[in-house]
Amino acid sequence: MLKRGRTSKLLLALVLVVAVSAFVAAIAFANEPPGGYGTLEAPAQAVVTKELRMPEGTTPPEGLAFQFTFTQLPEVGDPDVGRPSGGRAGASIPTTTIAFSATDTGTVTGGILSIVKESGDFLANATFPGNPDQGGIFIFDVRETQTIAGGTLRDDAEAREVVTFDEVVYQLHVMVRTEEGQRYIWAVWAQEYGVDLFDGPVMGGKIDVSPDPVEGLGMRFVNNFVRTVIVDRDPDDPDPNDPLLARAPLVVSKEITGDFASFDDVFDFDMQLRMPRIDGEFITDQTVFTAWIVDTNSDPATIAAVVPNPIVFTLGTGGGSADTTQMQRFQLRGGQELRFSELPIGITYTLTERAHEEYRATATITSGGSFVTTLNAGAVDTDLPTGPRLVADDGSAASATN
Repeated sequence: MLKRGRTSKLLLALVLVVAVSAFVAAIAFANEPPGGYGTLEAPAQAVVTKELRMPEGTTPPEGLAFQFTFTQLPEVGDPDVGRPSGGRAGASIPTTTIAFSATDTGTVTGGILSIVKESGDFLANATFPGNPDQGGIFIFDVRETQTIAGGTLRDDAEAREVVTFDEVVYQLHVMVRTEEGQRYIWAVWAQEYGVDLFDGPVMGGKIDVSPDPVEGLGMRFVNNFVRTVIVDRDPDDPDPNDPLLARAPLVVSKEITGDFASFDDVFDFDMQLRMPRIDGEFITDQTVFTAWIVDTNSDPATIAAVVPNPIVFTLGTGGGSADTTQMQRFQLRGGQELRFSELPIGITYTLTERAHEEYRATATITSGGSFVTTLNAGAVDTDLPTGPRLVADDGSAASATN
């Protein structure tokens, strides 16, 4: 009788185990992770997605790399701060790195170049505690290291480069299953994690972290990169090899032609700068932009600023717009140039050469060292506006000819 009772209890326990297993499986499939399920032959994979944004016209920084770390949560969770158990201690995922190249291409939207890359499958070299026939659920924090992991950010006499780092934190859920005495990644997903000052822990929805996710943006970290081109120049010490003449980020030049052209004639220009934004913020804190008028027809030994004081453009003075400078007027004679000493790549300008009697204006626009277009006023004594133009790496210019 006792033996029969034990047998009945054992059968009941087995039935309960089967029922609970079926219930758990039903819940799992009812809440299928966005990336689906893996198998022993094709385990689930996971990648980090990196988006590097920069103003249009910027050459991507060669070798700039970012590193991502995976930290397992403690075995004992803390629900008050939204921290579940990280599973049995001892799980490990190696750091992963994503690097960029100067030849990388992306898409431009609203004046911002976006380059998106993915890491390799960072779970390929993950390790888990216990024997190969033991599975489990393991949870990790995923963060971006707040320093570059490769490449160099310039900060010298010719350029200043700045990058921002993403402080987002993801909770990565890794479900390890066993089959035929072997374990494999059965499912994986992420959720963005944060703590609100008043509402406490805040968790985002499930994120697909598989390669090339069909839906969503993946476990994405976003960085902004800005390059400012700098030209050191001492107006009190003119130098025929002044770098201002060789590599100014933006040049406006005036050339005159014709049998009756006079180098004494003066031409009026109106110019305005516009600063781009990323996520509503200006790409740089710089608000004052300085340019010098130089005479390229002078004897090389006496090259100096024609106008002893610089032409100054100040952001936020453009008729009520915080994004633009004032419309600044300056004058050039034939053979003279306006050269900027410091500008962020991606800033744009509008330039209008004002009508001049007996002269018909044309202009050649270059950006990033490449020809863009030729403009023609079409008639004598007619204004010639350029429209918005981009300051890009490797030099930009508006070359006016009358």
